[in-house]
Amino acid sequence: MQLDGYKMHKWGGSQAFPPVMTVFSAPNYCGTYSNKGAVIVLENDNKLTIKQYRNVDHPYYLPRNMDLFGFSIPYLAEQVHNMLFALIGKGGHVSPLSSKELEKVDFTKLMLKDTGVQSEEKKKSERMESLRNKIKAVARMQRIFKNLR
Repeated sequence: MQLDGYKMHKWGGSQAFPPVMTVFSAPNYCGTYSNKGAVIVLENDNKLTIKQYRNVDHPYYLPRNMDLFGFSIPYLAEQVHNMLFALIGKGGHVSPLSSKELEKVDFTKLMLKDTGVQSEEKKKSERMESLRNKIKAVARMQRIFKNLR
C-alpha cells in the first residue's frame, strides 16, 4: 500500500529515472488507510504521467457492516432447507424441524434403484442414514443462522 498511490524507487540518485515504480490502485485500502490510488499513463511521445485519485463512498453497506458471505449464509441455508423438504414432499416454507420430527420423516421416498454387489437393503439403509444426517445438518444450520438475524 502506498499513501500517495505510487512510489518511485530512485537507486541511481534523485535525478536518475527510477528503475522500479510501485503503483497502488486501491484508494482508501480496506476502508481504513485513507491512501490515494494511482495509475501510470504512457503517451505516444514516451511521456509518463501519473494520475492520482481519491476514494468514493461505497454505494451500499450491508447491515452491521457484514461481509457478503456472512450476510448470504442464512438465506442460503434457508433455501437449501426448503429445497430438501420440497423433495421429501413437505413443500412450501417450513420452520426448522426438531430432531424428533426429523426421525418421523419417511426417507424411503428419496431412495433410487441401484445395482451392485452390496445388498439392496444395506444400500438403502446407508443412503437413508446419509440423507437424514444431511437434512439434520441443514436444519441445525438454519436454526443457528436464524438466531444471527
